[in-house]
Amino acid sequence: MWLLLLIGAGLAGAVLGTGSLLLSAITAIAATAVLVVVLLVKRPAVPAAWWLLAGCSGIISYARLSYATQRAGTTATHGVGSGDIRAWIVYAALGGALILFTGRAREFDLEDTLDALIVGLGAFVILWVFLFSDHSPTAGEAVSVTVIRPIAAAVLLGLLTRLLFQVSPRTPAMLMVSAATLAVIVGSVAYALPSRLSNTGILFPVFSVLVAAAALHPSSVLKPGRRIRDPSRLGVARMTLFAFLTLLGPLAWVLAIIPSAYNPVSISDLGLPIIAAALISLLLLWRLGLIASFARRRSRELEGLQVELAHQAAHDPLTGLANRTVLLDKLDALCGHDARRDGRGAALLLLDLDGFKAVNDSLGHPAGDAVLLEVGRRLGAVAPSASTVVRLGGDEFAVLLPDTGANGAAAVAEQARVRLSQPFPTAYGTVTIGTSIGIKADAQASHDTSEALRDADLALYAAKAAGRNRLMVFAPALRGGPADQRSTGQPVDQ
Repeated sequence: MWLLLLIGAGLAGAVLGTGSLLLSAITAIAATAVLVVVLLVKRPAVPAAWWLLAGCSGIISYARLSYATQRAGTTATHGVGSGDIRAWIVYAALGGALILFTGRAREFDLEDTLDALIVGLGAFVILWVFLFSDHSPTAGEAVSVTVIRPIAAAVLLGLLTRLLFQVSPRTPAMLMVSAATLAVIVGSVAYALPSRLSNTGILFPVFSVLVAAAALHPSSVLKPGRRIRDPSRLGVARMTLFAFLTLLGPLAWVLAIIPSAYNPVSISDLGLPIIAAALISLLLLWRLGLIASFARRRSRELEGLQVELAHQAAHDPLTGLANRTVLLDKLDALCGHDARRDGRGAALLLLDLDGFKAVNDSLGHPAGDAVLLEVGRRLGAVAPSASTVVRLGGDEFAVLLPDTGANGAAAVAEQARVRLSQPFPTAYGTVTIGTSIGIKADAQASHDTSEALRDADLALYAAKAAGRNRLMVFAPALRGGPADQRSTGQPVDQ
């Protein structure tokens, strides 16, 4: 590959130095031959695109040879010469190859396509105003030079921009194809400006050499991927480019009214660049609208995600009940000094399912999960509307009852015990369990959260020790007994 590039560079220098059209033709023909052999042997990714490039290189080789042997079609037929037709075929094939390399439209394709279209329109305005507006074509090149070539150059530049925006990674093979495309674009522009560069047509053999080198590179077998980026953001480079392109419309008017090379004499001279500049402005507005719309959608998604995360942080994933964090926060508020001064009553129920381990062991965890879900629903049905039903973990639940005394708490606890003693029908069989409940009345009178939880747990342990499937209200006498040993971490036989 590097040898081919070095040979191509040497031949290009020789062509520029000598002005030899024959050497230019030999360069293009040799590169085309190498490219065809590589495509037949190596079979790179996206073969259709590479064969289109090979077709472009073959047409260029024929055109260079025709010019070198003075058999090029230079006469016009109704304003169109054979060179024009060959150029149009090259433009179309090269554009098709760029589209194939870019691949099918995917997410964010609209934004990149709009950006490429804006670049293409800007290129057309620049070419028209600064290069082609004051060119006086002959009859045979009137259509091609004045209209087709600037449009084709702008379209190719737009397609190339879209390719570079979307292809990832930008492999050496793709970069060389991009450089070859730029050579054709510059060659088309230089065609209208007499110079050694345009007279020798050296940029077109350079295209053939670059494409052949790209096919030889190992990265040519890699299928181009698609670049994923945030469509709500415009990089500094794009913003700078768009700001410049936005000024092309006013610039065309300025050049039209002051002495300059751009001297429009008809509506066609001035109309096309102004229309293109207007389209650029409209596309930029569309682009900014897409950014704003995406930003609003992303903001709503983030708000929804924050709500979901907050819900997950405060709720049990299986039952959907509040979790331990919520219970601790509410107990902290109740056990504060302000709560005690306000004299608000509150009761805390701790519930433990009797015999639940046997359900998991005999029917499996899916049956146990079904029971836990139903326990949560039944507790929610018996608990007052202002209460908080909590799953602490495993088969332990809690109910915080605001504005509830000992008698009210005992009544709610008994309803819960009765409801939870009823059979649980599941897909794995009917399950019957019991529930032991410890009650801490006047929970707000506790000094802190840990004291309220410890007292309720002591009452729960006393209910289990008394035979299970019953409830027990905390009394100070429970402190210091066997149940209190359990609360301090000492093992107790249950």
